[in-house]
Amino acid sequence: MRIVLFSINFQDALTKWLLLIYSVFMENTHKKDRGGTMIGMAGQIEILRQQLLETVDRCSGDFLHPSVLRVSQELDELIVQFQQLQRLEHLRRREPTI
Repeated sequence: MRIVLFSINFQDALTKWLLLIYSVFMENTHKKDRGGTMIGMAGQIEILRQQLLETVDRCSGDFLHPSVLRVSQELDELIVQFQQLQRLEHLRRREPTI
């Protein structure tokens, strides 16, 4: 008996995920916080996104290759930091000024 755990095309899924990330962060690049931190992080995210695509190509599409996983984890961590920063900026704007 053969069990199929995943029936999706991982290349297509990764491409769609990366395009979603790209569109979300490019949408926010015109927004600048006081220190320019979000702009810098959006640029770093774009660089890591490109690096992930290149690493996947270099590893013949092997998404479980240690190099691919390392870059993917770095990108994930940076995205979480960016989202936390966005949330703080949003909360800061909502606070009433005295």
